[in-house]
Amino acid sequence: RGELPGGFRWTRCDPCPNFEFTTHVLPPRGVLHYCQSLYDALPRADLLMIQGVSWGLEIGLSRTAEAHLENALDFFREQVMGTG
Repeated sequence: RGELPGGFRWTRCDPCPNFEFTTHVLPPRGVLHYCQSLYDALPRADLLMIQGVSWGLEIGLSRTAEAHLENALDFFREQVMGTG
């Protein structure tokens, strides 16, 4: 939730030992923490956050959400996959 320039943000994910853990939630930084502490491995991980618009239960995306998704996919294709 919140404003993201262009409707998305790509950022590096680092391990963190301080996170909320429930039977339904294990954040990516928690997964990396366990990789490091249990297996002495630290794979590179990135997060792609896409700005949401409406949080009610509906079918499909709003036009704004579709635009945010397209912006994020264009960035991913160009910057990560190198296929722009």
